Amino acid sequence: MNAIRSIWPLVLILGLISASHAYPFQGSNGAVTCVVFDGYKSHYDINTSSLFLDVGMTRGINATFEVVDQNNNTYPVDLSRSRALQPGRFALVFMLPRTSDPSYLTVIPEGSSPFSIAWDKPVKYTNGVANFRFYGITDWLLSNTSQTVSMEISLSNNATEGEIIMSPENFTLVDQWGWRYFADATFSPVIIPPKSIMKREITFASISPRSRPALLEYDFASDHAIQIPLDTSLIEIQMSVPVEASAEVPAEAAPAAAGVNETTNVTQTLPQLPPQMEEQKPMTTQEKVLAARERLASVQEMMRRK
Repeated sequence: MNAIRSIWPLVLILGLISASHAYPFQGSNGAVTCVVFDGYKSHYDINTSSLFLDVGMTRGINATFEVVDQNNNTYPVDLSRSRALQPGRFALVFMLPRTSDPSYLTVIPEGSSPFSIAWDKPVKYTNGVANFRFYGITDWLLSNTSQTVSMEISLSNNATEGEIIMSPENFTLVDQWGWRYFADATFSPVIIPPKSIMKREITFASISPRSRPALLEYDFASDHAIQIPLDTSLIEIQMSVPVEASAEVPAEAAPAAAGVNETTNVTQTLPQLPPQMEEQKPMTTQEKVLAARERLASVQEMMRRK
């Protein structure tokens, strides 16, 4: 089953994750308005990606669409894979090379002037040294018992000296209840020199099908963690669990109404990464890479024992 057939029914679910802050966006030529509500890219084959866009148009207007990438290459809408949902609402599919990033959407209304709508660059989140960006979903698979989500992210080294290490163990995904999922080991640790950037795809597997991604984290266990909100409607990340009144609880603290189950907000105790040994001297770049690999192996072993 190819990626389009397996992923396209999830387009409504993907509205939960617009943390690239590119969506929604809109444009107009004064007579016709077009709104791009949401979108994501999915792998189609080894060389091709599918770009899915949820688009609304001024009703009663027929139009064609084109996507222009960062190299000014133009890609027409794939009519065989796209469909009209409601009058003025369309699910559009564009087939792009895997290396292409969409820069703007060109709308060509029938009987009116064409106009373009540009994608904004993803918001940069930083701790002063590392800059962290989320570009969007690249794949999402859902079953009755689990889900797997892949994301495109970048990490850059903003410092003038010293390297930072980028490893799958650096990244975690937090759901609406505060449960933390660790990224799969889909690439080896890499070194990012000063003033350099690295773009990678990270994958989170074996996620509960009821989990709703809320935060994407970089180095959550350190003092310089960075969090990207994936769903800004989730303000607090807490778990609500029912508890029974203890015999030691003073009577005045008991619920006033009998027969009502009370809940207490309890912050989840999340699994922590193995603590790092204190360093007696600065680590070399090779030692940092080896340490990252050892920590990654520890996390993998911890997840196997869960």
